[in-house]
Amino acid sequence: MGNRARTFRGLGGVALAISLTGLALTGCSHSTGHPTGKVAKTHILGDSTQTESVAVPLKRYASCEEALATLRLAQAAANAHNPRHPTSEFGGAPDSARNAAPAAPGGAPGAGTNGDEKQPSTTSAHSTTNTAEPGVDEPDTVKTDGKIIVTVHRGTVSVVSTSDKRIEGSIGLEDAIAPQEGAYYSADDSADQLLLAGDRVLAISRKPATGMLPYAESGPASDDAPQNRPQNRGSQTTFTLIDISDPAHPRTVSTLHLDGDFIDARMMGTTVRAVTRTNPVVPQSGNSTGTDWLPHYSLESHLSGTGGIGGIGGTGTRSISEGSVDCASVIHPDTYSGTALLSLETFDLAAPANRYSLGTGNAVSVVADGDTVYATGSSLYVANDLQAWRGVPLIRPGFAVEGSSAAKTHADPYTLPSSRTEVFKFDVSGTAAPRPVASGTVPGWLLNQYSLSEYQGNLRIATTDSAAGDAGGAGRDIATAATSSAVYVLAPRGDTLARIGAVTGLGEGEKIYSVRFAGPVGYVVTFRQMDPLFVIDLRDPSRPKAVGKLDLTGYSSYLHPVDDKTLIGLGQASSGTGRRQGTQVSLFDVSDPSAPRLTARYELPGASSTAEGDPHAFLYWAPTGMLVVPLSQDSDGLGGSASGALVLRVGNGGITEEGFVKHAGRSAGGSFGSIPGVERITRSLVTNDTLWTVSDAGLLGSKGLTLEDMGWIPYP
Repeated sequence: MGNRARTFRGLGGVALAISLTGLALTGCSHSTGHPTGKVAKTHILGDSTQTESVAVPLKRYASCEEALATLRLAQAAANAHNPRHPTSEFGGAPDSARNAAPAAPGGAPGAGTNGDEKQPSTTSAHSTTNTAEPGVDEPDTVKTDGKIIVTVHRGTVSVVSTSDKRIEGSIGLEDAIAPQEGAYYSADDSADQLLLAGDRVLAISRKPATGMLPYAESGPASDDAPQNRPQNRGSQTTFTLIDISDPAHPRTVSTLHLDGDFIDARMMGTTVRAVTRTNPVVPQSGNSTGTDWLPHYSLESHLSGTGGIGGIGGTGTRSISEGSVDCASVIHPDTYSGTALLSLETFDLAAPANRYSLGTGNAVSVVADGDTVYATGSSLYVANDLQAWRGVPLIRPGFAVEGSSAAKTHADPYTLPSSRTEVFKFDVSGTAAPRPVASGTVPGWLLNQYSLSEYQGNLRIATTDSAAGDAGGAGRDIATAATSSAVYVLAPRGDTLARIGAVTGLGEGEKIYSVRFAGPVGYVVTFRQMDPLFVIDLRDPSRPKAVGKLDLTGYSSYLHPVDDKTLIGLGQASSGTGRRQGTQVSLFDVSDPSAPRLTARYELPGASSTAEGDPHAFLYWAPTGMLVVPLSQDSDGLGGSASGALVLRVGNGGITEEGFVKHAGRSAGGSFGSIPGVERITRSLVTNDTLWTVSDAGLLGSKGLTLEDMGWIPYP
């Protein structure tokens, strides 16, 4: 392969370059034309070794009374098995228990969507949010249309002129969470996100749960008795529609407060599909048949004139309405825990200019848990990761209703979940409410939304599973877990996502750290001590197969196709025993799927990037081959720490360092003082020939080719 340079450089400016020959990278092993030994197993429909997909069709309750009775029974069992469950009076399990997957999530399927590599180079060229699917936008803390940049920071939405390089106008969000004084507040932890459609901004704010008080133990059981109602201190999501047609005077048009935690959202064209989750609490005694367990909403709209925050300080007529999700719109799978309710809301941001209402979202609710959302232009998938370690039994609906068919046909209403993932598919073409069309299951658990990819009507899904009895069936945090990974292909067959093909046995004893699907090819990275990069041939969905494998030290936690021949990997370098050593950027030649090759590598000891776990922080600008990621390093060469944005150039089979952009030492505005971490860069974007970097202190414009300062814009 000739000579290849691996570069080590510090943010403080001290660099060391080492020339390496062939595959002499420390710990690097072979790249095989065909995998050596048993790399994976291929399963096709009809193979006796393959477990068929189990349908989980979504149905409606016979009545609201049946829904309430079944949920009461399910929650009683859930609380008995797991007193830390969200519906128990003790509150929910900590987030760390739910998100115990590997620390470094994976890459995005679909060819490079950040920066829109296929976008023609014109005077209005600009990057876009790095998303999982081209044409499907995702909420983020910064958006641009090339002429303006819209950011949300510390509860304030700001509109920035890219030509004048100044903030034109700002507006506060009613339900924004004010950060604690002296606390580091960044886009990674922000509760506020944005979507931009023309001159309208949809801001999404989250209020975290502060606990849930149980029903009163004394007093008459009556729906009219306040002491017997749950004091809901659960999460709340606020959707704020902002008009920025006059950038100097942005104004709130409509605000929707909705019970539940915001999971994710997708925007196709100007139609937004949002997913929220509540933990419904129903009384375990009494004869309540009310709607307290359903998500409630409060909608405030301006019928005319202008509005300030929530209408305060505005003019014209306001309309305020309250209500709850319609019980008739609640659907359920065959079995469920009854401890979570997912709601899918729809918002049309292209409503006529004289319409001053966001609407209630016209929610469709599913009695299921789930925190993975993936969408194409016409389909939206919600994945429900069922893990035996949660210890929450599942119930069959109708069991609590005397004389129901379920009570007659099943001897036991409860079943403990196995390690599997349920996937629900919704039709989201057009602007009507999502319509459930099919569902299915696969063994194991997902890493994140990038483990899912729809191609030619089929769903590809990558999971990691563990041997039965290993850590209760989960095996996520046990170093000795007998894990392996697989890629399954599901095809719609009526209301079932049927499993028609699979490749199993990937990375035995390891877990998935990143996944990338690009057309008929899939890339899977697993890791424990070594980093196998598997290349999956998916051209025949009924006969997928692993055709190539490359073993390396370290791992890639994000994979980004440059084209059909080149793949970028971002992750961590490691020793031969798997010890993480610092940021690593790898360049792969995948022109021959049977023989992937490492052509270049850049390493920065002691460094890490938020883009390793957040693809929105990753920028690849194809017109110039510029790669930008936020970076923090333990030492800047002077005994301290440093942060900034690493700028690399990718091309001709190599990686070249262009420099670092820093916000440290710049004015942070009058309201920040000396908040630690305020200068940490969290996002980067391109408008015309300007590279913009964003931190909680402000925005910096740099000349794209030289990184010369073109203007610093501090937040007020």
